[in-house]
Amino acid sequence: MSSIIEGYNYDIFISYRQKDNNYDGWVTEFVDHLKKELEATFKEEISVYFDISASDYLLESYEVDASLKGKLKCLIFIPVLSRTYCDPKSFAWEYEFRAFVELASKDQFGLKIKLPNSNVASRVFPVRIHDLDNNDIKQCESVLGSVLRGIEFIYKEPGVNRSLSPKDNEEKNLNNTNYRNQINKVALTVKDIIESMKFQITRDRSNAKEFQVKESKEEISIKEPGEKEKVEPQSIEARIFIAANALDYSGYPDCRPEYYKVFNQLSALATRAGVEQEAIRVQIMSMEAA
Repeated sequence: MSSIIEGYNYDIFISYRQKDNNYDGWVTEFVDHLKKELEATFKEEISVYFDISASDYLLESYEVDASLKGKLKCLIFIPVLSRTYCDPKSFAWEYEFRAFVELASKDQFGLKIKLPNSNVASRVFPVRIHDLDNNDIKQCESVLGSVLRGIEFIYKEPGVNRSLSPKDNEEKNLNNTNYRNQINKVALTVKDIIESMKFQITRDRSNAKEFQVKESKEEISIKEPGEKEKVEPQSIEARIFIAANALDYSGYPDCRPEYYKVFNQLSALATRAGVEQEAIRVQIMSMEAA
């Protein structure tokens, strides 16, 4: 199963330390509950990558399989943050957490997504199962480049700091959190992020259509000092064909159709051919995605 957005292999990638799953299978149970909640939240099928046999430590001779890089091509990355996750020697930290941040920062959406309520969410959406040390929090934030947020699955009593389970009594939990409600919050946040990404694609496609330029039939108006009449080109003998991607306008202003329109006017004024009414024109090749 691939992502609901073309070009991505999974919708969600679950990253965790194997040692956090060994004791009571907390991560496996969390993923099972999350999948069921996602089924009740989305009309589409949401693909979740979860490796039950995840590696824990890096080996000196270890080489990251190319398939893992492909699996990290996902919309949302959910790290299960524990007391042991933020470890530079761990596989999850080095080849999943850090690797996803680098990949997502360079793709079409970037690491941060603007939500419908104008808030900004990170595509790294942590699930915390323990209170973290300040050093671990700083380490995460240094990689993310922003404040560490997410949903907490932590059960606390005096002297107790462990992962929240479905059977825990929220009244006894000092955090007053309910497992089922926290699962629901994760699914709803995932929906907000994915829907915002889908909206961004629709908006970009709409903008691209607005920028598509058909062959202009407008006459080029040239006025010399003191003249009132227009000097119009009788024919166009020379053309330059170019296929610029209008979607690149934010980084390359010369990809905008407006640029080529003004360029044609400049060509008519500043070239001999233009002055002699045989202006050189830039012809944009306009294409629409199927």
